[in-house]
Amino acid sequence: MIYAYIAIAVIFISVTVFLLNSKMFASFREGDKKRTFDFLVSLISTFIGFFIALSLNTLSGTVTQKKNLVKLLDTSNLSIENTEMKINGMYMATAKAGQDITPVIMSSPVELPRLYESIETNSLANDYLSAAAFQAYVLCSDNMRFFVKSANGVTTTNEQKVQVLTKYLKYLDLAKKVNNLEIQRLKGSLSESDEDSQLQKLINEITANQK
Repeated sequence: MIYAYIAIAVIFISVTVFLLNSKMFASFREGDKKRTFDFLVSLISTFIGFFIALSLNTLSGTVTQKKNLVKLLDTSNLSIENTEMKINGMYMATAKAGQDITPVIMSSPVELPRLYESIETNSLANDYLSAAAFQAYVLCSDNMRFFVKSANGVTTTNEQKVQVLTKYLKYLDLAKKVNNLEIQRLKGSLSESDEDSQLQKLINEITANQK
């Protein structure tokens, strides 16, 4: 939208310059219709100022919204890290000690990172998250939901739960890396093409580890 406002402003500026300098309108600029001409130029100038102001306001709003999305992604990373600590500290530590983790999961079920889960329906993410990052998010989110359901399943054996949680940890790490790449792009330190390339490498890496 901002480009449309700028284009309209440029068109109005071009028209004004043409009116002020073209010989075709010399009689209007200097003759009896000078007041009408001055009013027309003044009116066009008002529109120029209006669309320039719209462009600046839109740009300012976009910058603010992207900063807010960075804050959301940073907070999401914290929720991912909290989930990782819970898995390693409660479930995996119990498994490494040679104990059955089923009772632990029954008393404290495996969960998705709470703030991370809400990104999918967040308006900031829908408006400003890159297409590749959103696709990677959906990949992570869908798989993590499956892992949570499997880990909490009553028919899943202890060994299967450990395997599922190991895969879950890999996807949590991927989710955090996706967030970090998107944060870099939003801050301007990473181009969208470079982000796409790195996201694809992450996805390929995780997919290979799942085989």
